[in-house]
Amino acid sequence: MALMKRKHILIIALLFLTSLLVRLPNLDRPLYKHHEWLTATVLRTLQIWEEGGALEHKFLPVMTYPNGADRNIGDFAATSRDAGGNCYYLSYPPFARIFPYLIFKPLGIHPDVLPLQILNLICHFMSAFFVYFILILMLDKESSGLPALFGFAVYLFSPETMWFQSNVYMSEILAQLFFIMGAYFFLKLDAGRGGKADYFLFGLANFLLNYTEWLGVFFALSASLYALKNFRRKEMRIILAIIAATTLIPLALTLWQYASISGLDAFLGPALEKFKFRSGFASDSFISRTEPGAWDIRSLEAWGTLLSYYFFYGYFPFLFLFMILFLLVVKEKGLHSISKCNRSNFKGRFIAQTFSGPCVD
Repeated sequence: MALMKRKHILIIALLFLTSLLVRLPNLDRPLYKHHEWLTATVLRTLQIWEEGGALEHKFLPVMTYPNGADRNIGDFAATSRDAGGNCYYLSYPPFARIFPYLIFKPLGIHPDVLPLQILNLICHFMSAFFVYFILILMLDKESSGLPALFGFAVYLFSPETMWFQSNVYMSEILAQLFFIMGAYFFLKLDAGRGGKADYFLFGLANFLLNYTEWLGVFFALSASLYALKNFRRKEMRIILAIIAATTLIPLALTLWQYASISGLDAFLGPALEKFKFRSGFASDSFISRTEPGAWDIRSLEAWGTLLSYYFFYGYFPFLFLFMILFLLVVKEKGLHSISKCNRSNFKGRFIAQTFSGPCVD
């Protein structure tokens, strides 16, 4: 099966166009809906960079406009301050702000709501596209590729991605693209289908992921553990070296940038407090005092909120559909036939057998 069937191009284009039509009413309007304040914080930095220069601010996520009267005016989002009274938002590495700046500045685009939403939509399409490529990689060459199209559609029309990869631009949203790209190139190299370019692109994806979101460390750790388990294979040894370099360098670069504001301790202190709050390990964090116990890992209320919001509203409908289709396949083919089929492609077996037609032995 070719990497991408020609007839799929039209279907993919129509699906994405449909998703755009659905989202048109929420584009190019004032920011006030669900989590759109995050988009506003990015736009604020981009507009400050446009006025005062990104190099002048060392590409740091500054939140203070270049006016004398704006100095030393902090808010809950800006927890660090330099000697000049400039406040900074340091919850994430800086690349989510650098990325649109590097696109808008050469093109002469003023950082505003619509350009940032368009960029977010492009990232959404690319994320779904790489999901399609991952599934194509997993399927048999004789497969029709329908599971890949299904995966593309599921990712594209999931309520979370439909909203967040359109109207909410922030570090964890941009990181989604780099995470999926990294997963694709890793799987391609693991399958023995990659070349030198794929090693480079995997390293680039991992670098950008770790320069965008702290959670990139977990992706790097997971890939490293798999590579260590298969250390005898040459490609895994190469991957391990790439992961080490492209994880440590962006993390060190971020620490160096943020320490340049007012010292490393001034960054690590608030960062630790935010970790305590967001991880739920400390209910007495200065942030959580506004909602005592609401995000405590020991609170049943917190776990109830987590399960109801993320699982039942987000993933349960797809898991329910997935299980129904799987049971239908089991009923038609039997478990023995499913486990026998595509024995050489373990990673894709479950997906391929659930959504594709009869296997070819």
